[in-house]
Amino acid sequence: MDRTLKDLGAAHEGAVGVLLEDGSEPGPVYFDVGSGGHMPSSTEWHAYDGRFGRPKAALLRGACARGWRWAAEYPLDWTMLDDQRPLYEADVDLAGPIADYQAHLTVVRDAAVPLPEPLTVLLNALLENLETAVVEEPLVALKALADLRYIMAGVGADAALAVQVGRTVTPARAVRARQAPPKASTDTGTGRGAAAFQKGLKALQQYAEREGRLPGRAVVERLPDGAEHRVGIWIGNQKARRDKLDTGQLAALADLGVDWA
Repeated sequence: MDRTLKDLGAAHEGAVGVLLEDGSEPGPVYFDVGSGGHMPSSTEWHAYDGRFGRPKAALLRGACARGWRWAAEYPLDWTMLDDQRPLYEADVDLAGPIADYQAHLTVVRDAAVPLPEPLTVLLNALLENLETAVVEEPLVALKALADLRYIMAGVGADAALAVQVGRTVTPARAVRARQAPPKASTDTGTGRGAAAFQKGLKALQQYAEREGRLPGRAVVERLPDGAEHRVGIWIGNQKARRDKLDTGQLAALADLGVDWA
C-alpha cells in the first residue's frame, strides 16, 4: 500500500462526535488538576457528561479529524443513564457513529488515486536512501533534496497542466522535467545588493559544508578574508524579502538546503 492510502486513517482519524441540547458542537473539556501550568483537556465523547460544570452531550454522531460530520444523529437517553457517574462507564451503543465514520473512510479511500506498485517501491527505496544519507552524509541529503525540489517543480507543473486540460504530457517536457538541476549559478545579479547577497551565500555555504546543517539565527560566520557575517540573521532577512529575490538567488539558496527558497 502506498503512503497516501496508508496515512488516510491518520489524516481522517475517526471519532464519536458530540452535540449539545441546543445543537452546537462543544469545545474541549478541561480538567482542573489543581496545580501546574498545564491543564489537560479532552474532546472524547464521554467527557461531556455534565458533571462538575462540564457540557452535557445530547446527541452523538460520526466525525473525523478533518472536519467531516455525518448527518445521522444518535440521541443519548439520560433517563436511562446515571448522571452522577462517568459516562464512559455507561453501556452506550456506539455502533451507529462508528459505522458512519467507517463508511466515510471507505469513500475517502475509494476516491484516492493508488500508486502503481513499481512507483511505490521506488519511492520507498528513495526514502530509505535519504534517511541513510541524513545520518552518514547530511550534505549529500541536502543536495539530493534540493535536486528533488527542482524535479518536483517541473514534473508537478506538467502533471497539473495535464489534469487541467485532460491530456498527457509531451515527451519533450517530461524529459526536461526529469533532468538534474544545474549547479546554482554564483551570478546572482549586479550591484551592491547582489554583492551583499553573494557574501551571505558564501557564509551560508561555508557553514553548511562544515556543520552539515543550516545555521541558527544567532550564528556569526567568519569568512576567509577575516570579515564576520551574521549569516543566521541574513537567512531570516532573505526569507522576509523572498518575493524580491530572482530565480538565480532562490536556486542558490535551495541548493544549500533552504526549504522556503
